Amino acid sequence: MKNKKNKTEFSYNSQISVDHKSGIILASSITQDPTDHYQLIPQIEKIIETIWPLPDDTCISGDKWYFT
Repeated sequence: MKNKKNKTEFSYNSQISVDHKSGIILASSITQDPTDHYQLIPQIEKIIETIWPLPDDTCISGDKWYFT
């Protein structure tokens, strides 16, 4: 992955989805994408894979870098 100085180095970008109330990790993944821009939808899909469809009243929050 390219770092801030535009040099390639061995790096990973980890994603973790956690249930806010219980603190239980629902999904995780590791990519070599340098940003989080396209990681929200894959994380939601992993959660659905793990715990079946999400309830209709489910709220999802992410920081500003998940803008896809």
